[in-house]
Amino acid sequence: MAAKLKPVRQREILGLEKLGVAFKDYVALMLEGMALEDIRVLVDMYRTFQRKRIAFGNRVSALQRGSDEGDPAPHAGFMAMFYAMESAVDRRMGQVVTEHPVYERWLKNVRGMGPTLAAQLLAMTGPDEAMAARETVSTLWAFAGLAVVNGKGQRPVAGEKLPYNAKLRTLLYNIGGSFLRSASPFRKVYDDSRAHYLANRPDWTDGHRHMAAMRRMMKVFLSLYWEVYRTMMGLPVRPSYVAERLGHTHLYKPDDFAAWDWPGKEVKADEKVAGNPGGRVRARASGRARVGAGRVRAADAGK
Repeated sequence: MAAKLKPVRQREILGLEKLGVAFKDYVALMLEGMALEDIRVLVDMYRTFQRKRIAFGNRVSALQRGSDEGDPAPHAGFMAMFYAMESAVDRRMGQVVTEHPVYERWLKNVRGMGPTLAAQLLAMTGPDEAMAARETVSTLWAFAGLAVVNGKGQRPVAGEKLPYNAKLRTLLYNIGGSFLRSASPFRKVYDDSRAHYLANRPDWTDGHRHMAAMRRMMKVFLSLYWEVYRTMMGLPVRPSYVAERLGHTHLYKPDDFAAWDWPGKEVKADEKVAGNPGGRVRARASGRARVGAGRVRAADAGK
């Protein structure tokens, strides 16, 4: 067995000063020309650099534990390089996402939803044309892997192509974890759901109840995100099934969870939304507009 190596201090592993200011400035310079329309490219770059950084970090840890022979220093150097690139892309995503009206008007006010998570969400559910085609919230749930099929949640089937976006589904559970850690208002949806399952599903394991509550919380979040997005695009928001067919009236609203600068009657015609292809104007509401017929009821999200 290889002799145990002296641990490399975290500062040495992430010692970006060793890479030199020139490298970090060069990475930032390469990203300067990227704007809101490039957000999907930025997200792909971010995820790629993050995977590489984690891989080299795991290799450094293995060498430090003595489970393999070798010098961790070169691997630590590459880890630092990918960390620098990941950080630079993260900063650029945080800059360009502020140009998106959905982020500026609602997402940035959602506790637990930072610019990095928001940029990934907008990239994976966009562009505008894709959201325009999703005329019901159930189509977005299905795309995210949160739909109900034959009374059960969507699952992979051996030998068949996934009917949903697995990366988006993973992202949503990461967002859900952030909501729980940050005591987001969405946490109450999780807590209420888990209490409901505890009382009504005694045969379920604790892990099953946790995942079901997470799924319900994320369906509520996605329904409100869908409503805000389509409203900002000036598109109709169709009522959810329980509101349209069953007549339920107890519905969640976007501003139950975060402040939303709702489109209203007073609009400055010369105040354009940056990065908005449709040239939609930014509205300052003097009163709350009547929108959001698609607000989802708690019972509907729990399906």
